[in-house]
Amino acid sequence: MDLESLSQIKVADSSSTLIGIDKRYVPAMVTTITQQDIKDSGARSLDELLEIYVPDLAYMYKVDGNQLGIGGIISDRNNKILLTLNGKVLNIKGTDGGAVTERWYSMLGDIEEIEVISGPGSVIYGPGAIAGVINIKTFNADSFKGFASTAKMGYGEGFGSVDLKYGTRLFDGLGLFAYLGIDKYRGIDKDRLVNKFAFDRPEKDIHAYRNYPHPMINLNSGFEDEKRTKAYLEVTGEDFSFWSRFAKGSLAIPTYQHFYMFAQPDAMRHTGTENDQWSNSFTYRQKFDALRLEYSAGYIRSELEKRNLYYAQPSVVKQAIKQNEEVLNLKLLSIYEADDGDSYALGVEHNNNHFHKYQNDFLPVFQQPQSWHTKLFSLYGEVYRTDGSLETLADVRLDRHTYADKMLSYRLAEAYAIDKDKTLKANFSHSVRHMDEIDIYNQIQQTGAKPDTESIDRLETIYSYDTKVWSNYLRGTYNRHHIIGYNKALKQTTLIGTATFYTLEGKIGYSGEKYHISLSHTYTSLIDFDANFPVVSQQNISAAAYGYGNDFANWHNHITKVRFSYQYDESLKFLGSLRLFWGIPGAVDMSNYNRETFSPIDPITNTISSEYYALPDYNGDKKAFGYSAYLNLALSYKIDRQTTLSLHGYNLLGLFDEDINKRNYFQTTSNYFDEAPAVSVSLHYRFH
Repeated sequence: MDLESLSQIKVADSSSTLIGIDKRYVPAMVTTITQQDIKDSGARSLDELLEIYVPDLAYMYKVDGNQLGIGGIISDRNNKILLTLNGKVLNIKGTDGGAVTERWYSMLGDIEEIEVISGPGSVIYGPGAIAGVINIKTFNADSFKGFASTAKMGYGEGFGSVDLKYGTRLFDGLGLFAYLGIDKYRGIDKDRLVNKFAFDRPEKDIHAYRNYPHPMINLNSGFEDEKRTKAYLEVTGEDFSFWSRFAKGSLAIPTYQHFYMFAQPDAMRHTGTENDQWSNSFTYRQKFDALRLEYSAGYIRSELEKRNLYYAQPSVVKQAIKQNEEVLNLKLLSIYEADDGDSYALGVEHNNNHFHKYQNDFLPVFQQPQSWHTKLFSLYGEVYRTDGSLETLADVRLDRHTYADKMLSYRLAEAYAIDKDKTLKANFSHSVRHMDEIDIYNQIQQTGAKPDTESIDRLETIYSYDTKVWSNYLRGTYNRHHIIGYNKALKQTTLIGTATFYTLEGKIGYSGEKYHISLSHTYTSLIDFDANFPVVSQQNISAAAYGYGNDFANWHNHITKVRFSYQYDESLKFLGSLRLFWGIPGAVDMSNYNRETFSPIDPITNTISSEYYALPDYNGDKKAFGYSAYLNLALSYKIDRQTTLSLHGYNLLGLFDEDINKRNYFQTTSNYFDEAPAVSVSLHYRFH
């Protein structure tokens, strides 16, 4: 196939459709983050970057790795969001992983752009896309040519990183892109770490709103002070692409609140998570007049370790989870474009999953299989019809897991162009997720019953107004979410309950010759939450099921975000961002439920109840559940055509009040850590 013919192919790489349609008519709220946005933000991790740019996204601390949420949906295992690299799902499937790969690196120079779908997406990406999808698109030989390097140093939250990338065209249409990034992330020094609780437990050296006196870990550092590395190589031809990526990531995070009640401080100084992943993908494309075919194969190998406690004595359980997994993915996608402008897509996909070397110190030996296999077969399709100013999109997907019931996802969407600037869109979707693979395995082995399936139904409307200088929208969603999660009473994953809620969101964006500003606000309101009585007495969704309030327990009802930049001249640019989270009233409700239902002292053993402290608590003052704000400011100076120097300041409001930068722990929101005011310097150099 010649280059001219290939250039006419519309590759199905849109983040929210199979066919790849004009972004104006895409039936979802998609936030696009470019490499220039990444540089402007100075983000030190993918989590920080996404929280700056995506209006309805937030994260909380947890020892498994930060828990990421979108639009009011957040879980304790990062398993309600899919994270993809060039369209390949990288989620850890076995246990306690989910969307963790790629999120902790300070080196982000290999990323061309990121598209974040705020909302369900299993009809395109398969089971798991309940809250949203994060699709990372890397550079290749077409989008980057030459050599570039970036070096960064951070202080206050210490780190050093360097990355190198190179892209070129070789011969016969072949292209090569290579990338290497390494960081040494020291994080917030444990002697400076602000770790506070909203209650008193003096026999454990816990005093309300006073810093915990025992040094813990260097927050946000590499696990056990390890270096973090990612390497990427891609070869492209006229009709094929192959890429291979190795990512070694880790994160040091303090352990759960209730562990403070029985563990010695020394045992809580080596906690966090580590994930090594080697991913590979090969894609071949063909075009026959109106028909396009895309064949792809992928292989991903992952190793995961999570450590909640660590005792030096070999005779003591170390409270760890370890697992290896391998995924082989095969996919065929066909797209037909009719003469009348309508398009049709049909695809088939097969995943073969192998899990081995599983260890979980929280489970009995018989629930720790050393090796098992599962398969997932998928059939899906899409129809796109255009009729002047009205566009219609319909999708359906059927997934069949080895041990689960058939899972059906679907979506129907309409988009209407009111005029050249205004668009009105509406869609209804149904998305699904099955349990983590270890939960499925153990339930089948113990009961023989097929596991529960999670699902969400969403009705969404979007009104947008886009011109050369303005980019504004209003958005509303209505959701009914059937939630699965860990049930402490049954000691297994089951249906937890059903949450009905809505969101309202608006954004105003202005891009002038020198000024750029963006202001967004998101409001999330729980309508009703029905817990799965009588067995679920503790869960992390909402206390509304027990008659306490009517809010989510781990989500800020109001989120406001501002970004701005000013191009002073050709060389100097001023930048800034503010994230304002207005408070978690649902956490207060969960605390009240906990205080009035359970006892902090176990009546049988007359000792501190770790179960009580698995939920939040407070002594009068509720500021732990109040607002948080993160202000970043920056200067960027272009020294010459090849060299740019940047200075970034982070969490600067903490210079005046350290608790304004607080970030709560997931579920036990009465425990929080203050993000440290910090600065970084970066130097970017490129050969053109």
